[in-house]
Amino acid sequence: MLIPSGWPWDAMKTYAKQLPSLSCNENESSFLSSDLFRNAFCIIHQTGEQGVNLREISQALHPLGMQSINLVVDTLIKFQLVIKVNAYDGEQIVDSLHKPKYHITTLAEYSCCSCLQAPAFQIASTGDGRNTQKEKHVMPINLQGTVKKLGDGHTVTVTNAQGKQSSHLRSPGDNERSSIWPWGSGCFHVCESHIYHPILPWINGDGSMNSTLYEGLSRRVIGYVMQYPGIVEEDVIHRMGVLNPQTCRTLLGKLTTDRHLYVGVLDEPVPTAPTMLQSLLAQGHHEEPSKCARRYFANPMSTFML
Repeated sequence: MLIPSGWPWDAMKTYAKQLPSLSCNENESSFLSSDLFRNAFCIIHQTGEQGVNLREISQALHPLGMQSINLVVDTLIKFQLVIKVNAYDGEQIVDSLHKPKYHITTLAEYSCCSCLQAPAFQIASTGDGRNTQKEKHVMPINLQGTVKKLGDGHTVTVTNAQGKQSSHLRSPGDNERSSIWPWGSGCFHVCESHIYHPILPWINGDGSMNSTLYEGLSRRVIGYVMQYPGIVEEDVIHRMGVLNPQTCRTLLGKLTTDRHLYVGVLDEPVPTAPTMLQSLLAQGHHEEPSKCARRYFANPMSTFML
């Protein structure tokens, strides 16, 4: 698929340069260009539903560092071109086209989608290799909800999407009811009637929270942290064998947001060569290398969770 240049890549460049993180650093702002955001999106789009991680994007866009790559990806997420999804032991960056595959899709208040018909644009390839842009009116995705009751008492709305999907774009702060990304062979609507819930062990099929499972997992994590104050993230993940590493990080993040846990980032010295060998291998004074470790502390007011 040929992705045209120009807007919205120019808008992304302007938006990124106005971020506070770049206002005081001219060296980082100098690398920003419209082609950089376009190339980054092409890399993510070509990986399909499998996605790509930040390190792989950094290798493809060498010599950009991880801080610059994070800025580019965050801007693409802000414009709703890509999303971050949980993998087994990390996060993957995928085209927002594949968002329904990584989320539980429900309808707000069990109502059908009320999106209206809207025009979309299609990039068509001609016989002589040239690409022309055609305007095409396509029908929006028709979501019809079927309400089913599960054995545990929960109600699930099964949504059947009809029509071809393509990734979409919305500018930051856009409050329109629906939006369409003008590339591909169809249109993908994002309206207020559609709710996307992350696929997590404590999320039911209808998007509600399984309070019994969530409280049990939370009780176990808080108990570990209270028993071992200052425990590092890797040790918590190792003890929570029932969850994969990235899901455990998500749980730790939620407990931190709810102020059941506090995080302290401390510098830990990295093991180095013996002092005798250091004097032979290096001359002069130098700082010992260190790495940041996230240590967790429990909120004393959260003992009711145990």
